[in-house]
Parts: sequence; C-alpha cells; structure tokens
Amino acid sequence: MRSSLLILLALVACGHSEPFVGSSGRAEGPFTPDGQLTVNGTAMLDWAGDGAGILVFTSRPDEKYDLPLLVGRGRKDPLDNCLGLIPRDGGSMTWQFCDRRLSHFRDSNDVFVTASIGPYGELLYVESSQPPDFFFPVATEAELWLGSRHAPYGERRHLLRLYRDDNGHPTVSEDQVNWLTDVQWAGQDAFIARAYYLRPDSLLTPFGIARGVITRDTTTLTILPGTAGIIGFVAAEDGNSIVYARAGRTIVSLPSNGLAERIVATLPSGVISSVSCQQQVCVAVTQDGGSNGIGASTLWRVSLANGQATVLRTFLSVKVPTKVRLSPDGRRVVVQKTDGRLFLLSDLEL
Repeated sequence: MRSSLLILLALVACGHSEPFVGSSGRAEGPFTPDGQLTVNGTAMLDWAGDGAGILVFTSRPDEKYDLPLLVGRGRKDPLDNCLGLIPRDGGSMTWQFCDRRLSHFRDSNDVFVTASIGPYGELLYVESSQPPDFFFPVATEAELWLGSRHAPYGERRHLLRLYRDDNGHPTVSEDQVNWLTDVQWAGQDAFIARAYYLRPDSLLTPFGIARGVITRDTTTLTILPGTAGIIGFVAAEDGNSIVYARAGRTIVSLPSNGLAERIVATLPSGVISSVSCQQQVCVAVTQDGGSNGIGASTLWRVSLANGQATVLRTFLSVKVPTKVRLSPDGRRVVVQKTDGRLFLLSDLEL
C-alpha cells in the first residue's frame, strides 16, 4: 500500500544530524534530436518509478572547500560520486544528490553503490564511506538507507548495516550478507538486490537475489535459492515476480516468494546481456557477435503472458547496446551502448 511506505518515510528517526544536500533545476534539452541522451559514458541505474527520468551515477564537481592534494590538483576524496536524474526525453539533469556532510565532505571517499527511486519519490540507496588512504574495502562502512527524492535536505532512515571490518579483519561470518548491489523497488514496501559477502581483500561471494521487506521497525532479507548465477534481473508484475536470464538465451520468471521458476521464452539467437519489464511486457538485449571491429546486437520484445518474442530493432555498429531499461509506462526504451552513452529509442512497436 502507498500509505505504508509514506508512513515509513515519516518515521525516519535515525537520520544524521547533518543533512544530505541535493540540488534541482530546470531541464535544458533534449541533448540531440536523434535520441542521444548523454555526451559521455555514464553508469545507468534505472528509470525513476514515476517515469520522470533516468537515474544515473555522476561525478561530484570540485568545490572551493575541497582539500587539494599536496602534489597536483586532485582532491583528497577523488572517489566521491553523486546520483543524478536525466529527464525522460533528454536534457540536462533536473536533480542531483551528493553527500556534503561536513564530517565527510573533505576527508572521506563517499560512494553511492546502488540506488532506486520508487513511484512516489522513495529513495533507496547504499552508500559506502572510507578514509582516502586505505585500499578498498578496508575501513569502509556501508549502509542501506531510505530517504525521499523530493526532500533531499530531509532526514533519512537507516535500514541495514552492511560492510564493516576490524583493522582488515571481517566483522561478520561468510554466511552473512554484508554487501548489496542492483537495488530495485519491487512493491510498496519491498525491494530486490544482488546480495554478497564482501571480504576485506575485496573478493565477493555471491548469494543470489535477495528480497527485502521494510516494516515499521525492521528490514529483513531473504535469499531466493538458485539465483546466484543469473544474468540480470528485474522486478515485474507489480513486484509479484522477478524476471532474469539463464543459459544465455532463456528468460525466466520467478514468483517473489521464490517457490518455482517458469520459463518464459528461449530466444532463437544471441546471448542476453540485459532485460527490463513493466507489467506483462519485457525488452531484452542480446549480443550477437560481429566481426572486424563491428558489433552486433538485437533488441527484443518478450511477452510474459505467452512467451512470444519479436525483434524490435537490430544494431550493427562499432558501439552497440548492451543494457536496456523500459520506462514505467512501457512506452520508452533507453539503451546503453558499449561506450557508456545513453540513447532513447523511438518508433518501437511495444
């Protein structure tokens, strides 16, 4: 229920006394009429749940209060990043979210690891913080947080304590989750993510997909059996199922309770690199080889209802799509090419 998560946002009693800082502004654009959304490569996360734009990672701009290195012009905290929102039809960012707490601003690397924006602006994200002079992840502290995109200056709620070490020694056993990536909302008060055990030497042991449930007082994680080696994954059918790829060409649907997989479709060619769904419709990208420096890939439409797979577009170029995201209204498709640039595809029979 919508009210349940709004209550959760109202209950952020564990927020830091120094607020996060966000920025917002009017969009200018789109960037180009041919659907190109970004000039350079970026890391695309997903659409905001209300369809307002595409969530991406951005670099934190240099600011006058940054502490420079003694040699050169670099910052003492060069790994800092931010979250940004690109408008759905292209243009300059309308929102950016950076960690500018005074206790972290100049003397720690503050990295957003993953994030997702829900349909009402619910902001779910993992942030890690580490002193600049340590090798990752030693001395890192990572947390899962719940906040709101609409109030970036407001407080936030702490959901889960993740990675910690004691002078290079792990503080939890190897059967416990202490790292999350690819977080996605999967219902009003539920989310899914890739779950791992992160060791101080930076090696990751995958557990598979975890389903998280947020209640008034707690956040619980349940690992879905048999999902450690899947290719991509996405919440579908209002969070009632999870869709992913197995064995290169096969698209599978799994109920959110993790009881039994259902094979949706096996594509006739290529290797699936990404899949995205809304309601009963999915789009998938396959890598089809290529030669002489020219890549080949195909964008497919797949029905969850009957498994019918149809080709939406083929690509033959030096840079081809490898990642795809379908908008919440099911009408817009954004792809990320091998050079990291984002493109909005039009004239698709969705």
